[in-house]
Amino acid sequence: MSQLTFTGFKAMKAIKFSQSEICNQDEFMDILQGIIDDISSKADHPSIWSMVRYDPAGKHEKRSVQAITGIVLEYQERYAADLGAGLSQIPFRYAVARTERSTGRFFSVFFPLAFQPDTNQSIRIAGVLAHQIGCYGLGHGSGTPTFLVRLEGSQTAAYHDGPVISQQFIHDTAKVEEACTALEDYEGPKPATDETRATLSLPTKRLETDKFKVKVTESTENQSQSKNRKIAAQMRVLADLFEADD
Repeated sequence: MSQLTFTGFKAMKAIKFSQSEICNQDEFMDILQGIIDDISSKADHPSIWSMVRYDPAGKHEKRSVQAITGIVLEYQERYAADLGAGLSQIPFRYAVARTERSTGRFFSVFFPLAFQPDTNQSIRIAGVLAHQIGCYGLGHGSGTPTFLVRLEGSQTAAYHDGPVISQQFIHDTAKVEEACTALEDYEGPKPATDETRATLSLPTKRLETDKFKVKVTESTENQSQSKNRKIAAQMRVLADLFEADD
C-alpha cells in the first residue's frame, strides 16, 4: 500500500510548495489533524494543501506532479446536509474538514488512495465519487490533481474509517457513465427541480373550473360563417340608417 503525501503552500498562487508531509495510511487522520492544529498555533504555517507529491525542483503545475496520493472534493457550506447524506452512502476511508475561499466557507472531503493513479485515472475516480455522493455545490477544480484547499485552523476534522480506495475501484465502477461529467454536473448551485418550477408557475388561487364550462355547438368553420353573416347584417342596418332622403 503506497504512502500518502500532504503538500502545503503559503498562497493559492504560490509557485513553489513550502512543506510536505509523508505518512502511512494508518497515520492519515493524525497527520491531517496535526496540520490543522499547526495552522492554529503557528503564524507562518502553510494553510493551503493538496494530496499530491510534487517534484521539489518543479512548480505548482501539472507537469511537476510526481504522485497523486489522494482525491480532494470541496463543497459549499450551505449544502452540508446534502453532503452528509451523500457521504453516509460512501464506505471508503475519508476525512472532512472546513476550508475557506474568498467566496465563502466550504467543507472538503479528503479520500486517501491505496495506489498512485495517473491523471486520467484520478479524475475518473473523482468523478465517480462526486456522482455517488450526489451533492451540488462542488467547487470549481475539485478532484483535479493540482486542486488546492485552504484549511481552517481551530477545528477537529471528522473521520470515517473504511477500506482505502484501491485500483479495483476503477474496475468496479467502469460502467458508471455519469462519472465522465459528474465534476461539471455537480459544480455550482443546486438547480431548481421540475416540481419546484411547476409550483412557481401555478396560480396562487385555485380556479373554480365549473364557472368556465364551454358548450361547443358549432364547428370553427360554421362559427366563422355565422360571424360573417352577422357583420353583413349590421352593415346593412347602418346603411339604412344613413341612407339619403328622397
